[in-house]
Amino acid sequence: NNDLEEGLVQSRRFAMVDRTYSKETNQELTQYLDQGFNISELARLGQKIGTDYLVVGEVKKYNVTDKSVSNPLDDTKISRSSINTEISLRVIDVATSQIKFAKSYTSSKNAVSDIVNAIYPIFILSVQDNFVTIGSGGSILKLGERFRVMGLGDELKDPYTGESLGK
Repeated sequence: NNDLEEGLVQSRRFAMVDRTYSKETNQELTQYLDQGFNISELARLGQKIGTDYLVVGEVKKYNVTDKSVSNPLDDTKISRSSINTEISLRVIDVATSQIKFAKSYTSSKNAVSDIVNAIYPIFILSVQDNFVTIGSGGSILKLGERFRVMGLGDELKDPYTGESLGK
């Protein structure tokens, strides 16, 4: 959960809304209203944002295998274990309830870049001489990665739904 949250925030494509501490946040907001805060502070209350997307997950598989060994020097047990997991992630457009992304993972390693690229694909901002500026933030890109670059063509539309499939 933390890896996914940190990665999406660092991509600078998603403004994450934290609902974990809603009770504490609401208590603090109540103080704004009850204790006569400056009007400019009260005006900030109207700046709360809603969500565009929900990232939801489900643990599909979680197994812990005991891999303990005996210490040959004193015959004590050295505890070791192996964890085997599979999680299913979905990105849901809140306004339409449409699933924009769905994939299962055995590690969260590639999940962030997959989600970011599915919703906000990497694009080239500028090309000057031998320098290319790419529109991507955070730690999505790694030094030495190679990419195939394509120019955008005409917009494609799904013949059944009329939905834009991109260019």
